[in-house]
Amino acid sequence: MFPDAIEIAYMPDMDDPVLIAGFEGWGNALDLSRGMVDYLIEKLDAKAFGRIIPDPFYRFDENRPSVEIEEGLLKKITPPGGYLHVVQKQTAGRDMVLFKAPEPNLRWLYFAETLVGLCERVKARTIIILGSMYDNVLHTDTVISAVASSEELLARLKE
Repeated sequence: MFPDAIEIAYMPDMDDPVLIAGFEGWGNALDLSRGMVDYLIEKLDAKAFGRIIPDPFYRFDENRPSVEIEEGLLKKITPPGGYLHVVQKQTAGRDMVLFKAPEPNLRWLYFAETLVGLCERVKARTIIILGSMYDNVLHTDTVISAVASSEELLARLKE
């Protein structure tokens, strides 16, 4: 479903993993979305196992590749795109796929199909996409919102 969109270095052995995604962009107020995935990657010692190929999804004039230069010598070019990490059940109590990326500039539907295809391949039945928005609320307010794909899941989220 996504041979030209995801590059897998190795396929980790997982049992019913949850995919947790965080994106840079519009829904990332205070860097909460991407920052939480970064935190989980570090805290749970997640291992990289794949990446999103950037060409179908990113405009390089808006999401420029980053470069590492040492004493005038180009050492590394890193294009924009998403990275996949795995956390095994022994570490977190449940297998997890952690995904962080800039929001795509192009082909949003194909991007979504690619993520769903990844979930099918790793047998993940739950996807959590983190986000945060600026709003007119007090700092003491706790406002959490969610969208679910079934009545049962929505009831569980409301609990």
